[in-house]
Amino acid sequence: MLTWSTTSTMPKTKGIQTDSNAEEVTMASISHLLKTHRKAISEDFKQSFSTLETKLNGVVLNTHTEHSEKIEILETECDACEVCLKAAELAIINLQTDHANVAGSKCFCLNLRLLCVV
Repeated sequence: MLTWSTTSTMPKTKGIQTDSNAEEVTMASISHLLKTHRKAISEDFKQSFSTLETKLNGVVLNTHTEHSEKIEILETECDACEVCLKAAELAIINLQTDHANVAGSKCFCLNLRLLCVV
C-alpha cells in the first residue's frame, strides 16, 4: 500500500515512507480531497461569473445610455432639417407662383414691377 508523509522532521527520509507518521492514501481520502477542490472551484467559477456579469451589465447600460442620447440628438436635428425643408418648399412654391404670374402677363412693365417686389 502507498503512503505519503506530511511534514517530516527526519533528515534521512524522502518520498514514500513506511513509518507510523505517514498518512495512508485511500480512495476515501482522495475522494474527499476531490470533492473539496470541486466545491472550491465551483465557488470560484460562480464568483468569477458573477463579476463578469456585473461588468457586462455595466457596459450594456452605458452603451444603451450613449445610444439613447445620440438618437435623441439625431431626432432633434431631423426636426430642425424638416423645418428648413418646409421653409424651402414654401419659398419654391412662392417663386413658382411669381414665375407663372410673370410668364402669363403680356405687359412688360407689370413683369418688371413683379420682379422688383420679389
